[in-house]
Amino acid sequence: MTASRMTARVRSLSVTALMTAILLASALRPLQAIERKALPDFPIAALDGATAKSEVMVAPGPWLLVYVQQGCAACDTLVQLLADEHARLEGRVAIVIGGVNAADAAKLAANFPELATARWYADQSNALLRALPAAGAPVVYGLRENMVEWSLNGVVPDAASYKTTLLSWVGTH
Repeated sequence: MTASRMTARVRSLSVTALMTAILLASALRPLQAIERKALPDFPIAALDGATAKSEVMVAPGPWLLVYVQQGCAACDTLVQLLADEHARLEGRVAIVIGGVNAADAAKLAANFPELATARWYADQSNALLRALPAAGAPVVYGLRENMVEWSLNGVVPDAASYKTTLLSWVGTH
């Protein structure tokens, strides 16, 4: 085999390996597009236990709806990122903790005093995930008023890019 043929064969194998890696990565982490739509109606609970409808979360302008679960390391990382940027996100974040009651959600929220101005909710029955299907937690939805514009499922490997995306959406970059 000539040197040029060998180089071509190695390139071909490299491209095949790269494509295989991309396909495997996408299979392991499902991507979901979200159709622009109004925030669906689903029940949630305020931290005091009062039951409410999802419409109470709606804020004027662009805001973030963040869905997390207890015992989820990626969720903890995301909430810490929000806490670190609390001054720039003030009034622009609603955090829904899935799978817990209001009392447990209040205890979890107390771990992040910087996010005292965030709107926290409990979603014991995971109604949000039924209303806005996602592949797991965490999920960040970008809304403009009551319109769901986009979503990010899971944690983006580059935390700086993730933070930039969130801050850019709410207009505080």
